[in-house]
Amino acid sequence: MAFYHLHRIYSNIILSENIVVNINDAQHQHYLKTVLRLKINDQFRIFNGEDGEYLAQILRLSKNSLEVKILHCLRKPIKEPELTLGLCLIKIDRMLEAINMAVQLGVTEVVPLFSTRSQLRSINHQRFLKCIIEATEQSERISVPSLRPLISLSDYIAQASEMIIYANEKENSANTVKFIKHWFDRISVIIGPEGGFIEAELKMLIAVPGSISISLGNNVLRTETAVATAIAQVQLMREKLCHLENY
Repeated sequence: MAFYHLHRIYSNIILSENIVVNINDAQHQHYLKTVLRLKINDQFRIFNGEDGEYLAQILRLSKNSLEVKILHCLRKPIKEPELTLGLCLIKIDRMLEAINMAVQLGVTEVVPLFSTRSQLRSINHQRFLKCIIEATEQSERISVPSLRPLISLSDYIAQASEMIIYANEKENSANTVKFIKHWFDRISVIIGPEGGFIEAELKMLIAVPGSISISLGNNVLRTETAVATAIAQVQLMREKLCHLENY
């Protein structure tokens, strides 16, 4: 697309062609005016998951305001295959890195989980959401994945209605995602904390109807690496099956 060179920002402002809007968010004002040093008549891209992505042009700017005109639609929203990441809490910087990679790879929902070996018991919801939005902006996605409140692994499993795939360090290394025969439209990939799941948690996961234990290979992976590996493998298999169905 010819406009890919233009910077893009996410906004929850209602977007449509040929309207004038004020960007009141201080963070975005700072980014556009101070970091990017955009001036009057400069253009950028603005998007959200409901309205799509639009070309915008700066009309007026001052110390406390930024007025832009929404010119025309560049991309309409698309429905993405539902893929939830259930991630047990680890150290905050690594947690954010894992979420960033998962968003880039196409998850549509992130659920922070606490389990027996989790290193944290609380999260900064706004910081996690900021990470998700930044990864969405960077990866050229339109829809911003949702962020669910922190929940225990046991409660999440008890209320889950989607297909659950969980990474299990004790699984036979031959049992990978490529041997999954039946795929659901809604999938949840669950990744444990550093040190993995305890036996009681594995028993809970095994007891969930239709849940599938997979190996991510012979090597022991850091949690954030396991997230990227599992999500990438699931997405690849989904694309392969979709291609075969449409062939």
